[in-house]
This record gives sequence, C-alpha cells and structure tokens, in this order.
Amino acid sequence: MAKNLDFQALIEAKRDEILADTQAFVAIPSVKDMTTANDAAPFGTNVQKALDWMIAKVQTDGYTYKNVDNHAMHIEFGQGEELIGILGHLDVVPEGEGWTYKPFGGEIANGKMYGRGTSDDKGPIIATYYAIKALIDAGVTFNKRVRIIIGCDEETTWKCMDRYFQTEEQPTFGFSPDANFPIVNAEKGITMIEVTKKFTAKTTATHTLVSIKTGTALNVVPEYTVLTFKTSDKDELVTAFAQAHEVVVDTDVVTVTFKGKPYHAKDPHKGINSFDLALKSLANVTLDENAEAIKALFTTYLSEDPFGKKIGIFADDEFLGSTTNNVGVIAYDGENLTIGMNIRYPKIVDFDQEIYPKVISAMESYGAKVILKKHTPATYVDHNEPFIQTLFKVYEKHTGQIAKPKAIGGGTYAKVLAKGVCFGPNFPEDGDTRIHQADEFIPVESLIKAATIYAEAIYELTR
Repeated sequence: MAKNLDFQALIEAKRDEILADTQAFVAIPSVKDMTTANDAAPFGTNVQKALDWMIAKVQTDGYTYKNVDNHAMHIEFGQGEELIGILGHLDVVPEGEGWTYKPFGGEIANGKMYGRGTSDDKGPIIATYYAIKALIDAGVTFNKRVRIIIGCDEETTWKCMDRYFQTEEQPTFGFSPDANFPIVNAEKGITMIEVTKKFTAKTTATHTLVSIKTGTALNVVPEYTVLTFKTSDKDELVTAFAQAHEVVVDTDVVTVTFKGKPYHAKDPHKGINSFDLALKSLANVTLDENAEAIKALFTTYLSEDPFGKKIGIFADDEFLGSTTNNVGVIAYDGENLTIGMNIRYPKIVDFDQEIYPKVISAMESYGAKVILKKHTPATYVDHNEPFIQTLFKVYEKHTGQIAKPKAIGGGTYAKVLAKGVCFGPNFPEDGDTRIHQADEFIPVESLIKAATIYAEAIYELTR
C-alpha cells in the first residue's frame, strides 16, 4: 500500500467537483429512445447528449479519449503493455412515476443525492474519473494503461459493447463500478426473450380486450398495466376492477390501470408485477376468444412466477442464487401480442439445454413464436486472482470490514471482460438505493468514499 499519499485528502479536495459533475450528468435524461435515433445518435438524442457532455468534460481536462461511433467511448491514462479497464454506462432506465424528488434533479437531501443514474451508473463513473484525476493532479504516473470505458446501451441490448470490442483492445483485467462492494466475482446469465403471437379469429363477446400496455423495460418489474375494453356490460367490468388503481368509463369503452411495485429484474420477487394484478381481477370475467387465450397462456406459464417454475426452468445455486424470470413488457393491439421476458440463471444451468428449449416448447404450445434478443452467459472469476486480492486489501483498509466475494443476479459490463468483477459503488450499509425505482439515490459520503477506494485501488493496480 502507498505510504506517502493521503487518498482520502486527495478526494476530499475534489468533493465539490465530484458532486457538481454528478448532478450535471444526472440532469441529462439519457433514456434510450429509438424514435429520435439516427447515425449521429444511435440510441437517441438524450443518450447522445450525455455522451457529448462527457466528451466535452474530457476535452476540457485535456485527457486522451476515443469516441467509438457514438456507441461508447474510452478515456485513457498512463503507459504500459497491460491495460486495466474500468467499465460504466451513461444510459438509464425510464424514470417511471412516484418520485418524491425530481428524477433528473440530482437533489441532495438527508445526506443523499437523488436522481435516475445517481447510483446506476453516472455517480460511479464520475467517482472513478475523479479518482484518476486526483492521482494525476498529485503527480502520480501509471506503469500500466488505464481506460475508463463508457457505454451507451447497457440497460437494453449492449450493442454499445458489441460495437466497442469490434475494434478496441480487450483489457488485461478490470472492474465495473456498477454493483456492490466489496467484490462481485460471479454474475448470473441473462437473456432477453421476445414472444410474439398473431391472432386471426375473434368471436363476439360481451367484453372485448382492445389493448394491453404493460411496462417500459425488460429489466424492471412493470409498475403499470393499462387495459382497454369495449363492452356491452360496463357495470360488470367496473365491479371486477374494484381493486384497480384507476377505472375510466367512456360510453362502451372501459380503460383500467393497475399499479404494482417496480423492482430491478435481478430480484423480481421483491416487486409486484402489475399484470399479475390485472389477471387476478380478470379471473372470473369471460372475455373474447383472443383475450381468453392470453389469460390461459399467462396462467399456465408466466403469471405470479418470478422464479420460472411454471415454465420448468427453475434452478437454485448456493452461491449464485436461483433462476428468475421477469415479464417486463407486454403489448397487445387486438391482433398482435408481444411479451418481453428477462431471464437470469446460475452458472450450474446450461442455457441451450435447460432454458431456451423449454421456453420455446411452452410458448409454441400456445401458437407463439420465440425470438432470442440477447444472451450473456453466467460468469465467474476466481477470487484468488492477484488483482482481486488487491481490491480486497484496499476495501478492507478503508472500511475496516472483511472483504468476501459475492454473486449477484444483476448483469454488468464485467461480463464483457476476460477477467472482470464488480467493485462498488454501494456499501452494505447503504441498503437498497432504489436502482430502477422511484427516488433512486446514492449517499453522498458513500460516493466520496467510493472515489477514495477507487483512487487507491487504481494506484496499487498500476504499480
């Protein structure tokens, strides 16, 4: 460990800049929006604004950087043959509803900074950036190269990393500041699946389901479901929906909204899927032929089952935990049904043998097609790797806590590294920082402490 550098003092001197830049970064609503996408903004204008903001900052500070087709960028420091990668992302999930604070305000209250991206993952990007900046300003030189690699599409398809590594060097090892301290050295496999079904026949019914609109992202338990019906007996529907969040009646059209509890798809059982609530209300209501088929499909294979037991894909591992299935997005327009699923599984499971075929079989039994949108296998890095042991020592020094490896159900950019782990930014005492929920936050002191730990860790890794 370094004897002549006071890492805490180096970061404390940057406190105001760290907080101000985190707030400025969070203020950009960098939610992927393909309706505004073009060649110059492949993930939409707001994501591009965030990338442009980061590039402008790096230019002002005079560091070396590379923009890779507006999909990702890196900032490079130091010299040497080995390359250390620090990977974060600037895109965020949609803000949703129910915020006490402005979702893109970066407001500080009760020792916490609130806003979408404060914890996932803009705050950590700023923390790592200033960790390196503080070292450079103190005259430290690196005998290895360090790259902060920033992607623009982590919350959805990871096309940013696909494009980045088509031309850019794979780091020797690295970490992603996008989960928890001390070390996450194992991550579940993650797959995004789209299920589609086109309906043709529709019988006349007292209640006809016109549309379903559920959720905004596959990696969030859907908070809202909006169902629209055309009916000749509105009173029966209104009675059935007594537990709904909102019911609107307009002549022969009834629109009903169900409100669940959003949560990160890594732990869907901790949320409440709003479509599950809708199905409960519809259990004793007879609908048109198409809607009854949808009800049957969900009841048989998907509803109230965050662990994938109905579909036959459940598995459990002592270290990595169990399989989960989040049905995050559902859309129906009277003819076309689309279901978006986010499945996460432990390393003991063979995806090609034990998950994908079972999903296909189940969905095809209801005449639906399955499309694999994205799949990243489960990962594990031995915690005895020297760079991990260095991270352990730095963490223990600054927290006084024994560092032990852990596994998560979340998926981070550590997956794209040959040897990659998660390292912060959230400490055990931070509790639930409401990632992917309303009032996401990061404790101010945790952000500063994380930057301090990153500074010493980078210093030691580059000796």
